[in-house]
Amino acid sequence: MPSDLTLVSVSWRKNRRNHRVLFGAPRRWIRLDWRRRIAVFQPGDIFAYERWSGDRFGTQSWQVFVLQACTPGSGLQVLPGIKPGAEILVSAHGKPAAKRLLALLDRLECTRKLGHMSEHDWRQIGLLQTEKLERTATLLARGAVL
Repeated sequence: MPSDLTLVSVSWRKNRRNHRVLFGAPRRWIRLDWRRRIAVFQPGDIFAYERWSGDRFGTQSWQVFVLQACTPGSGLQVLPGIKPGAEILVSAHGKPAAKRLLALLDRLECTRKLGHMSEHDWRQIGLLQTEKLERTATLLARGAVL
């Protein structure tokens, strides 16, 4: 397999783990067993990846990313479950942020194909998301009641 491909681990275990590709068109799927697969993306492909893990007490970790596959050594960030890594366009960590991003993806999906949106569009969404959080933090620091 060529070394410039991005490999994304997809796995599921009831009430324990759900790591999945939310959108994007993998060039190939490799099935490891009935719970685990690998999605293969070429450089430039844009896709979303969700990592959820929980235990008997509920959600322990929840992350949602919109990523762009890139060639090794070209500004990629190392993420768990993604080899060699990818460029993060939008990210959400924690249950409230992940739910907000998933709701946004649902709203966007009604009007356009998410996998065909440009890298620029995703960067704008990421910046607006960050700006909103910074504005909220500033208001809270000033003692404003939301």
